[in-house]
Amino acid sequence: MQLLDGSYDATWIFCHHEGVIAKRKGVDLNIFKLEDHGVSYGYPLVLFKSRTRTDNDEAIRSFIQRAQRCSEWAARHENRLEAAQRMISKIDVIFPDLEIDHEQLRESVFLAADTFCDARGRACHMEEGTWARFVDWLYGAGLMTTKMQSRGPPSATKTSLDGLRGGDAGEPLPRGAVRATDLFTDSFTLKC
Repeated sequence: MQLLDGSYDATWIFCHHEGVIAKRKGVDLNIFKLEDHGVSYGYPLVLFKSRTRTDNDEAIRSFIQRAQRCSEWAARHENRLEAAQRMISKIDVIFPDLEIDHEQLRESVFLAADTFCDARGRACHMEEGTWARFVDWLYGAGLMTTKMQSRGPPSATKTSLDGLRGGDAGEPLPRGAVRATDLFTDSFTLKC
């Protein structure tokens, strides 16, 4: 792992996941929270490759809706260990071939249960306002430009990370060029 061998100084992690892994390996972390630096953040993320999504919409919908029900139940339940076990049993049924560290998941659920639901008690829902504030932050920080990072060869719309760092970011985009609603979907969640 390049962070551990000193090749890198920082990385983005989810504290209730990679933070748990680091703790279990005895690695001390210095945590810098995005919201402590003015970055609007608070997204219940489940990411899939587009190929996975189109091939498995029903499996994804089933997984997200079960995660939603379990998350809402876990957020209200006082026994976090029982909540974690219930989530594990659902994951094991839906994805029987998925290798999962049950102890790590238990610890993750214990740490994250307070963050499972929004102010209305809903889990796994995206809020347009949260995404809009994030796009506002990107715009205000000058990070919305005509070029994006790519590992491929540079072009009119792509550059390397070193290129971005060196100022090869292209031209600034207007704030209206990115709509928050284009960045997320709630199409797989249970409707409240």
